[in-house]
Amino acid sequence: MRVRRAGDLGRPHGRRRGEVRAGERVARRRRRGALRLAVQRGGGGSPGRAPRPPPARRRGRLQRVTHAFSSLDELGDGPGFRKVRSALGVTAFGVNAVVYPPHFEGFEHYHDTQDELYFVHRGRVRVEVEGETRELGEGGLFHAASTTPRKVSNPFDEEAVLFIVGGCNGYVERDGHMVDPADVERRAAFGKK
Repeated sequence: MRVRRAGDLGRPHGRRRGEVRAGERVARRRRRGALRLAVQRGGGGSPGRAPRPPPARRRGRLQRVTHAFSSLDELGDGPGFRKVRSALGVTAFGVNAVVYPPHFEGFEHYHDTQDELYFVHRGRVRVEVEGETRELGEGGLFHAASTTPRKVSNPFDEEAVLFIVGGCNGYVERDGHMVDPADVERRAAFGKK
């Protein structure tokens, strides 16, 4: 049995540190970022039961990433964008965070196809859309259709942090399933009085 050092775990057997085959340098760059655990999604089986994940590696290659963890603090410092989508490998929709410093005048903008949902995570912001101006505090939500010009600013004395989700082509309907059948009834009752 060969014992491999932590630094060797990303390399197939027989490779030396720094040895790269054609095309692998790009693939290696794509794997950088947040911690990603490779477990293939999907599979058959009975409803309510989670499919068994296949082995995480086949012939030394990482499979498709199906989940990742990070934090806004890990994605950057100071004012500006936090590239959540790329750091976590999200491909189904756009998602970013923005940190606005105090007294920041936002940018009026719109999109060709992507609707946006803004969530005020921390602080307060001013939203200007179609002649209407609103102030949103922590927990505040704002949605704009893709082609609707909007402007989000922070005229206040404290920093503001927004979490923004973008997408197009509609809602996918409820397609969630409980992994443990015992949770079905508990989930159905959750939040109901």
